[in-house]
Amino acid sequence: MAQSQAELESTTAELLTETFNVFAEDIATMFDTEVSAQQLDITVGTIKEVKDTYKKLAAVCSVTAEGPINGQFHVIFDKDGLFTVSGTFVMQPEQIITKNRKNGTEEEAKEIGDALGEVGNLFVGSCDRVFREEMEEHGHFAQSGTFIGNPWTGSEDKIGLTAEEEMLILEFEMTVAPLEPFKCGVLLPKTIFEPPAEKPAAEEAPEESAEAPAEEAAEATEAPAEETPAEDTETAETPAEETPAEEAVTEETPAEEPDAPAEDTETAEETPAEETPAEDTETPAEETPAEEAPAGPVSEAIHELTTNETLPLPILNADASEVLNAVTAAQVMKSPPAWAKPDNTVEQITAIMQQHDAGYIMIGTDGKLEGIVSKSDLRGALSPYLQSMFVKWRGPMDLATLQIKAQWVMSRPVRTVRPDATLYNVVKTMTEHGGRCMPVVDQDGKVHGIVTVFDIFKVLLNASPDAQSSGNTTQAPPLA
Repeated sequence: MAQSQAELESTTAELLTETFNVFAEDIATMFDTEVSAQQLDITVGTIKEVKDTYKKLAAVCSVTAEGPINGQFHVIFDKDGLFTVSGTFVMQPEQIITKNRKNGTEEEAKEIGDALGEVGNLFVGSCDRVFREEMEEHGHFAQSGTFIGNPWTGSEDKIGLTAEEEMLILEFEMTVAPLEPFKCGVLLPKTIFEPPAEKPAAEEAPEESAEAPAEEAAEATEAPAEETPAEDTETAETPAEETPAEEAVTEETPAEEPDAPAEDTETAEETPAEETPAEDTETPAEETPAEEAPAGPVSEAIHELTTNETLPLPILNADASEVLNAVTAAQVMKSPPAWAKPDNTVEQITAIMQQHDAGYIMIGTDGKLEGIVSKSDLRGALSPYLQSMFVKWRGPMDLATLQIKAQWVMSRPVRTVRPDATLYNVVKTMTEHGGRCMPVVDQDGKVHGIVTVFDIFKVLLNASPDAQSSGNTTQAPPLA
């Protein structure tokens, strides 16, 4: 028996409360932390009753439901919740999340906005699991959009809610330890609880009449299906007695050239079969590199460096060699480099990389360089099941990869260059020994910075006439 609208609203509120508990458990499992959710209140109201709680900066995940509840509803997080949940998903350090909760702007929130989509997907997954078990005739949920900012001015355009629209409002408080609790909730327009309009009786007639053509079409399809094999068998038998090879050709092309001799057909088909694919395949393979090769002497040098790891440096053209010999490592290095200790975990190193926007981390103690960790090293160490799309298959061993120590994944020994080394020698060392970066270390063993292949490419491109708008590019000032 179908539920009344009041009963459906009550059941939905209970299941969404359970959904928030499951959602909290999923986050706790993913990031190995304590997460809890508690329902505060259930009310009926409009945007006016909501915007005082969520004010000018909030995050909204819109969800489309199919089934007994049918339409779009919204999951909302206040400013603290926005920075807490999104920051947790991108594994920001606790101090960064705390700082953003106090002083974070809309622009800073949007920088980690992609994480909000992952948050919404996880919530949708929790919804599906709870409603599938508890509500009969449940269809499915799908995330239909995300919004970061002030959703209340022009709310109809931003999140699809009018100022006067009546909603069932569920308020929750969530805590991601060790941070302070934050407010979140669900906004359910009353219209999604209304039963769908019944179809007019007149619509049933076309359905019945549609069955007759379908049956006739099936019969029409079956008739030639019975005749075709008989004709094919008879046709195939004649050439089969003469030459087996001609049989396959005759069967494939009788409709195109019924009067042509079998031997001519076979010859005509074999010739393009042998020549055409070879020409189509070989021609682009030979021409593509020549067409894609960049123009200009400096650009050609970069192209050669990026496509040949064992390239001997003497073949560089005079312009590129002059530039590389005129600039030192100290002039282009990133300084100071980011550091981590050998016993820091992969999770901690990931946070340091994000904090410093760095692709490489120096590993050592008291400034003594022991190794280096790159983003690719981290990707190789972490389990792919830590990605949110694989959450239901994730196990304790996958989470354990976050605790791998830096000393187990770092590259060593580390090849270094002196501050006064020219970029020509830096490139030469990279091509001889491999690698895309080199720490800059003086004769006393002090690390001053790091030079990457991208720093070198920038120097070459800035020195190229076709890369400048006007005038000459000045060199970077020497290290003081």
